[in-house]
Amino acid sequence: MPQGKLVELENVNVLLDGRRVLKSINFSVSRGDRVIILGPNGSGKTTLIRTMLYLVKPSSGKVVWHVNDGVMANLEELFGALHVPSREMLRFLKDCLEFCDSNLMMSMLEKFNISNRDLELSISKLSTGQKKIILNTVAIACGVNVTILDEPFEGLDPYRKSVLLEVLQELDQDRGIIVVTHETALLKMLRDWKVYLMVSGSLYGPVPVQDLLEAGIVYGKRDNAILQLKIDDKIVSIVKGEGHPIQSLTTLDELYAILVAQRAQKQELAPLR
Repeated sequence: MPQGKLVELENVNVLLDGRRVLKSINFSVSRGDRVIILGPNGSGKTTLIRTMLYLVKPSSGKVVWHVNDGVMANLEELFGALHVPSREMLRFLKDCLEFCDSNLMMSMLEKFNISNRDLELSISKLSTGQKKIILNTVAIACGVNVTILDEPFEGLDPYRKSVLLEVLQELDQDRGIIVVTHETALLKMLRDWKVYLMVSGSLYGPVPVQDLLEAGIVYGKRDNAILQLKIDDKIVSIVKGEGHPIQSLTTLDELYAILVAQRAQKQELAPLR
């Protein structure tokens, strides 16, 4: 096994319904990595996770895992078909997956104020927030080698978001953690992590979160960019100390509106010929 490597994606492409939704993805996670994949809705983030977990077959390239167990994601499709109370699902996981940390599981449910009444409902019957808490709990308690969290803050109130952030920061340093989100505002709480940007099926990075927070979005190519993105065949630069500040965004869904505005301004300023 390559030193410390847990999973590697090598030049992975995915076609769905004739559309290329993942484009030449090269990505790896090692022990101790804290990784954020940040992108607008529809950019391919969830497809990337599903491909990592063999739920989607790459059209080309390969996914290589270097661990045999202790990998868990908070995807509903892994558990949504279980029409049993959430309590029974959690008990089944604890009993059948010996690598699950049952103490951490119970501790998290208590921190998130999940009641006995909530646990009597199946995953499909829970509210969006309750469902996300249960699935996050499973992924964290059973993902002792790799924890994969797809939009883990979706539907959570501010208190529960802060609890989840605290849990993530306290997890053991040996595991790899991947958080997939479009919520740019959360970067301020995870400044010591590294981040990839995902736009239109392509993955860019990584860069330190702190560097991204000090950077802005600039239309066009810049030699001093920390990242250069290709959007609709146009180059967009992420530049420290310039452009529209990344940290002013609530979500990366605002990226396209900013680029449209910058492009229009640039056209207005172009000299007449």
